[in-house]
Amino acid sequence: MMRDDDIANLRARLALPELAYVDFSRQEDMLRALQRWPLLVELETWDAERRRRAATSAEVKP
Repeated sequence: MMRDDDIANLRARLALPELAYVDFSRQEDMLRALQRWPLLVELETWDAERRRRAATSAEVKP
């Protein structure tokens, strides 16, 4: 099976499924997009708050 994902191939060959990989160029692209489109910041803030509330309510439930 041919895979195009170099990082996945590396993880498989080295038997390191937990290998942490950070795509810095993707992070930089995301930061530029957030600076260019303020609505994305609002949506990200809203989504983070929604996830925080969901995690908090899951912890409270018996």
